[in-house]
Parts: sequence; structure tokens; C-alpha cells
Amino acid sequence: MKKVLLVLMMLTVALLGVEKLKSGNFKSTLSDKYGLPLDDGTYKVTFKFYDSLNGGELLGEEVKLVKCEDGICITDLKSLKDLAGKGYTTVWILVKTDNIPETTFRIKKFLEKTTQ
Repeated sequence: MKKVLLVLMMLTVALLGVEKLKSGNFKSTLSDKYGLPLDDGTYKVTFKFYDSLNGGELLGEEVKLVKCEDGICITDLKSLKDLAGKGYTTVWILVKTDNIPETTFRIKKFLEKTTQ
């Protein structure tokens, strides 16, 4: 039952991750190792940016303190703006929160083209 719940939470996070906010904005659910939403608070989050869903090239990494409310975090990531400026239109993001293991899935993020 726990595995089913964990898979459902991961799918929910992945679906929420496919968003179309401004290029630098990132919105996602942060969850604990059991897939439950994190308590309200501020967490140290590491974001890793890749050019594909599996494997691929690590395009960058950014560490931020992120405020979480009701399991949802919204933050502005400079790396996303930089990648959009380099011509990337889609990136895949791995998320690691504090002492919680890194996600095993990547969240798809569409970027708006910018000029630098």
C-alpha cells in the first residue's frame, strides 16, 4: 500500500511540475521520503538541471532556501533564466530537499525564450 501511495505522489509531483510559469519560476510539491507533503517551513533545496528525461547532460545546479506551504513551493531560479537565454526550451529537474533523498524522477519544465 505504501508503494502505491508513493507512486501516486510521484506522479502528482511530476504532473504539477509540468507548468508554464515565467521561465525563472518553479512550482512543485515537496514531499518526505514517504511521499507525504512537507510541513510548512523553509527548506534547503538543491535543483539539478538536465537536457533529457533519462541520462543526458547536467546543465547546472542551484541551491536555494525555499519556503513551503501546504507542501507546495514556488521559487525563482536564476539557472532557468540562464538556460532559457542559452536557447533551451525544455529542461528536466531533479530535486533534493535537506536530508531527504533526491527524487528518482525528473520534472519537466518548459522555458520561455529570452534574449541576453
